[in-house]
Amino acid sequence: MLEIEEFTTMVKDIYRIGALESHLSWDHQTQMPTKGAAARAEMMAWLGSEHHRRLVAPRMGELLDSLENQKLDPDDNANVREMRRTYDLATKLSETHVSNFSKACSEAFMVWQQAKQDRDLESFLPHLEQLIELTKDKIAMLGVKTTPYDVLLDEYEVGMTVADYDPLFARIRSRLVPLLQRIRESDVVIPSLPSGANFAEEDQLRFCRKVVTQIGFDLDAGRIDKAAHPFCSGLWPGDTRFTTRFDETDPFSCLYAVMHEAGHGLYEQGLDSNYSFTPRGNAISLGVHESQSRFWENQIGRTERFWEVARPWFNEIFPEAAELDEKQLNLITNEVKADFIRVEADEITYNLHIMLRYEIEKMIFNEGLSVDKIEETWNRLFYEWFGIEVPNPSLGCIQDVHWAYGAFGYFPTYTLGNMYAAQLSEKMVESIGPIDEVIKSKDWSPMKDWLKENVHSYGSLYRPADLLMHVTGKAPDPEPFLNYIEEKFKIPPRIIKMLELEDQRNLEILHQLKHEIEEGRRVLLFACSVDHSRFLNSCLLYLGFKSGHVDGSTNLARREKLISDFRNGDLDVLCNFGVLTTGFDAPKTDTVMITRPTVSPVLYSQMIGRGLRGPLIGGTEFCRIIDVKDNIGEFGDADNVYRIFEDYWVETSVC
Repeated sequence: MLEIEEFTTMVKDIYRIGALESHLSWDHQTQMPTKGAAARAEMMAWLGSEHHRRLVAPRMGELLDSLENQKLDPDDNANVREMRRTYDLATKLSETHVSNFSKACSEAFMVWQQAKQDRDLESFLPHLEQLIELTKDKIAMLGVKTTPYDVLLDEYEVGMTVADYDPLFARIRSRLVPLLQRIRESDVVIPSLPSGANFAEEDQLRFCRKVVTQIGFDLDAGRIDKAAHPFCSGLWPGDTRFTTRFDETDPFSCLYAVMHEAGHGLYEQGLDSNYSFTPRGNAISLGVHESQSRFWENQIGRTERFWEVARPWFNEIFPEAAELDEKQLNLITNEVKADFIRVEADEITYNLHIMLRYEIEKMIFNEGLSVDKIEETWNRLFYEWFGIEVPNPSLGCIQDVHWAYGAFGYFPTYTLGNMYAAQLSEKMVESIGPIDEVIKSKDWSPMKDWLKENVHSYGSLYRPADLLMHVTGKAPDPEPFLNYIEEKFKIPPRIIKMLELEDQRNLEILHQLKHEIEEGRRVLLFACSVDHSRFLNSCLLYLGFKSGHVDGSTNLARREKLISDFRNGDLDVLCNFGVLTTGFDAPKTDTVMITRPTVSPVLYSQMIGRGLRGPLIGGTEFCRIIDVKDNIGEFGDADNVYRIFEDYWVETSVC
């Protein structure tokens, strides 16, 4: 037998044992009777020990040493690379430790379930203390290069350390906290569900099945069950299971748990089954995994377009809430407020939840925070960050299942998931057009297919950062996420509509456009909305000017023709909304006119950057930027937005 064949056989057996552990874990959380806990703990301990024994077998080390010096295809290389990492870590852990840790997790979970239900922290603390001590033992065995907590962070996202997360979280927090404050001070009225309405579990499940079917989750290759804490268990592409929880006073708790976990499930179902039971056939990281769940939960599920599609099902199944239209449903499901539960948090405060957990875990493993001080520390930080007092531990430090499974270091990957999701969706738009338009079409397969082709099918062929670079052409970057959040929450639709319809404003815009055209300039115009772009284009055509309009719904051939005409000088003005901020280059643009509001310096720089190419890279000697005073005051030092383009211009050029 060839070495690569022997290696692959050994690897598949190890992964089959892992699948058994996963299957039993799913049963543990969904169907297992309480009195089965002791026997199940023994089984899990044995499987964990057997998994570890096979992984650290001397023959595995010999094969890895040999294969690393052989010329292999990319798929086999990925298997060897990932198994080397797993083997090196596993060989540092004793079989006894692995068995003890697995057993402790199994026992802790059963206690945690009851403790959470009873708001009984004291019963769970001994188990939490045991898991922390076992985790510290693991850290000592693996070896500390920087900080103890870094060892755990690296387990869930390769290469990430406190030195990476601290500035990243500080950067995100510095942008989200002021936005949160502005939202709290706003006068937006959030509707509410009908008082006293009851949303039965079976009805919620029926509604959610319609949603996941629309998303593209294959219920013949998966199932939905009930558990204390939502999770997804992907055994292989043909058997992917996830859970949710129910609150009969609030159907949205279940809905967004389902959309989140279905996002994980789509990733598992989209993996290449040709590589099942090997690292190559597995998802690459929790950060990438979370990007899939956060994309479907938030960027799809928390939009007015989503509710335009889902509202008929909602009204049919929940007639007591039939008076709520899609705008009201969208406001309800996007309400920003300080609240206790992470999995029900809005898109802004969610990341603060993650950062709080990160800080506490960092205190535990880097600063020696004792178990008996965790609740006090949690409650103090929560009050400082959210301004509300935690009434009981079930709404505080024992609300999540992660610590009951010893998954310390997991939480930060949720924020990475938000980052990756925004970066991937930015790229997705270039291929399939604006996401709102795809949702509106009721055919969501282009989104699922794009993610399968560009993320799921790769499995672990690439490391996380390499995957982002391969797909988007850019390193992992928080700016797309921050840009997305700022755009979503800062400018209310009513403001956009008001600007669209403001006659004096539009007359001034048209007057300036006439002046620019008569001076022989080519104008790229960013409108407030699709309707606003169409309106300005119609006015220009009526006045006899050569103008065109593009948006996400414009036929691709038509869009390319209009862009070509603009580049060639056959159009005086090209009006657009939402499609020409990135991936568009017209170096000979003389004027960029921005008529839409934005609070995002990134988006603003992308718009003005269409004109500020400069003569050094084939642009014009002079470019005029015209703003309608809706934007620039938001940025503080406005010059900063323009300075990033300095290298594009010779010293004598005028900007």
